[in-house]
Amino acid sequence: MAAASGLLLTAWPGITAAQAGSSSDTLVIPQSVRLPQFLLDIRAEVQPIYEMGQLPAPLGLRPLDSTAIPKGGREIRLYAGNIAGYPATGVIISDVPGRNPRVKGRAFRYWPVNDVQFTEGADLEAAYAEGEAGRCGTPIRGKNAVVCDARFEHEPDWNAMLSALDSLNAWNLPDERKVPRRNVMMIHGWRIRAETLRDTVYRLWWYDNPQLFRPPEGSNAHAIMRMVIGLNSRMMPASNITFARGIYIHGPDSSDFVPCGHPEQAGYAEGLLTPVSKLVGDSAWKSRTGPSQSFFIEGWFHRGTALPVSRGNRKHLRRWYVDTLTRVEPTSVRGCSKGNRR
Repeated sequence: MAAASGLLLTAWPGITAAQAGSSSDTLVIPQSVRLPQFLLDIRAEVQPIYEMGQLPAPLGLRPLDSTAIPKGGREIRLYAGNIAGYPATGVIISDVPGRNPRVKGRAFRYWPVNDVQFTEGADLEAAYAEGEAGRCGTPIRGKNAVVCDARFEHEPDWNAMLSALDSLNAWNLPDERKVPRRNVMMIHGWRIRAETLRDTVYRLWWYDNPQLFRPPEGSNAHAIMRMVIGLNSRMMPASNITFARGIYIHGPDSSDFVPCGHPEQAGYAEGLLTPVSKLVGDSAWKSRTGPSQSFFIEGWFHRGTALPVSRGNRKHLRRWYVDTLTRVEPTSVRGCSKGNRR
């Protein structure tokens, strides 16, 4: 997916090329789009959740391969997330035949339980739950995983989603081992896993970075993955997330954010600042060399906490953690115009 000035948002499959607008070196994504929040977690790579066996219990379900459904019925369970972190997103859609046929849907977020071997005493469960608060319901803890049902601003059209899955041949896709792949190395990216049941026929397929596989199989799997991850933008915003715009200043001793109209809430900015780093340049960003640069930015932030943050020789009175940037634009001024203020 190409964005402005050659910026590639390949890490965000929920954003289409049409949604990523461009002008000069400005990156623009609609405010309505909230990219899926995740935390880097080594377990996603070396010991990922086995969704088919470890999620049914906290979801209050039987494993799909041992579930009995009415004749002519069908169910699909989809799991999509980042290869390098959690939470991930799951979707279950069932098509129940009978006198009153109906399509039912359910979406949820999930992440692993604490594990002394990997988390070294850190309470990652609490961090995941805090990040998802408001976005989904009460977390349910299983032996290996925690799940919470998604809360939507508007309930998805499950019938339309099922029709889209039918058009993408979701019930019959082979898994990635049977599909030729482009010889491109990707260290991280996104994955999709699926299990399907029609009458008594159970199938399982999966892809890591499906866009690298031969169409139509790879392109169909990629479209299905984007469909699942795209539900994140329709969920209620997390209770500790707020939309803000302001001036970001990057330099040898600064990573400052000043929200428009609220200079008293200025603070230290960190988090998913990758779009800014691409404009600054990876080398200059990491070494913090060169003059300070100013950018007008807007997006979703964890609410600024009034807790002192010390970085180098400077002490900041507030911390702003970037969840998703929806606009990044270089600016020569260090203040917001009236049009930029909320």
